[in-house]
Amino acid sequence: EFHQALERKWLGSGATAGSGAKGRQPHPLGGPVRQRAISAALFVPILLIVLAIAGPVLAIFITLVAGLAAVEVFRLLRSAGYQTFAALGTALAVVIVLDAAFPDVLDGSGTLLIAVGVVLVAVAAFTKIEPRDGLNAWVATVFGAVYVSMIGFILRLGHAAPPVDGAPLAVLGPERGWIILLIFAVWSYDTGAYLVGKQFGREKFL
Repeated sequence: EFHQALERKWLGSGATAGSGAKGRQPHPLGGPVRQRAISAALFVPILLIVLAIAGPVLAIFITLVAGLAAVEVFRLLRSAGYQTFAALGTALAVVIVLDAAFPDVLDGSGTLLIAVGVVLVAVAAFTKIEPRDGLNAWVATVFGAVYVSMIGFILRLGHAAPPVDGAPLAVLGPERGWIILLIFAVWSYDTGAYLVGKQFGREKFL
């Protein structure tokens, strides 16, 4: 979402879907490939340091990432024309991720927190004069919060990761090994989707 928003900011309205190569302006940052390279150069070292330390540092890092991601997701929803309760949705996403960071505090609290969050957002939706606006804001806020909070799966994977003897990443320990494997899988999927879309895609998805 960050790369797409940044691309729209620089390309402006002239680069609409289906406009063709002639209607597009040169990208001042050198295109999405350069954006991805810059992002990797900035964030990969930080990620490696956090994974090397792991433990509470990883939990704090993922929680901060969830908060920033929630702000960006609700900004994109707002720019797409959806009304949201951004502050409430961001708080809900962060709380769910914190629950994933400390799963032993209250067993099964993730489901409970989502249920409470859905009810709280529904109550906030009643502040809208138009019922249609309230319903749209309720759905958009719950969607944004739950979507972002899925990053907490990284923390739950680290807690429940089983050791695999003889695996290439076994030397790193189950927590680090499984998280790095997950990151590699996501990066591979994202890169493959980008390359296939660039080669065969006709119109922009967003």
